[in-house]
Amino acid sequence: MMPLSIFKATRQFAAAVPTSSGNYVHFTVQDEAIVAWNDPKITKVEQLENVWAKYIAHTLAPARSAGNVVLVHETINMAKQARLAWFYSPGTRRVRRAPDIAYDNPGTNTDGMATVDSLGGFNGSPDRYDWTFIGKKELYIPYNNYRLGSDKVKYDDYIQPYHINQEYPRYELHRVWVIEANLKPGTRHVYQRRRFYIDEDSWGIVATELYDTRGELWRVQENFPMTAYEVPTCSGIGGTSYDLMGERYLIGGLINEEPPINYFADELNEDRYTPASNSKLSAR
Repeated sequence: MMPLSIFKATRQFAAAVPTSSGNYVHFTVQDEAIVAWNDPKITKVEQLENVWAKYIAHTLAPARSAGNVVLVHETINMAKQARLAWFYSPGTRRVRRAPDIAYDNPGTNTDGMATVDSLGGFNGSPDRYDWTFIGKKELYIPYNNYRLGSDKVKYDDYIQPYHINQEYPRYELHRVWVIEANLKPGTRHVYQRRRFYIDEDSWGIVATELYDTRGELWRVQENFPMTAYEVPTCSGIGGTSYDLMGERYLIGGLINEEPPINYFADELNEDRYTPASNSKLSAR
């Protein structure tokens, strides 16, 4: 079991947006994070200087995207200070501030199929929405998806046209908390209304419904949790975002054909998570 300390992890994952014929070219990304909030030396939130996590995503493939590096400092109080983000492009060989890594801007390596703030279910500032607790209900939700994440299963086994092969994901009846977000008057976002289904055991977002500015259901998402008992932590093997109007979908966070996730990456240090170090991570 991991001792109580700063959480450090590295991962390599794949993402794909299949065509209507089922063909796809997958993105390969190496990402890593340092999360300091469980550090026993931190006794007051002020010691974190309003940053709870530092994150890097380095795109390895395909060739047209290889070498792009995203650096994020995730802030605690986003009303006080917005997310800090930088982007390195090997084409320009420059690191630049990236305030567009937020809200409804297209997510990196998603082919426009997901907004930045919908990755993982929801992330970033909640300030453009009014939030309402709808209630609790029982639903069959993705759970304990060890088969879907198995290295015995290949991407070609479950990536197919229109939706993933439903022989592989696993579902359980669980109680979820239903949260709804409605766009505030005078603010802008491609999603007018969002509904989240949060698993009561893990407190992870397992499904979302995303409505367009006409109030029509546009996209739905599923995340596929599983427990990493060796840590221990409730982890996952990615998720899907289905575009019901475009009849396409994004699947990301795939680990089947990648090296195992390293939840004990003690070699990571704070010096890596600076704009000056960002460009050094790219081989191009």
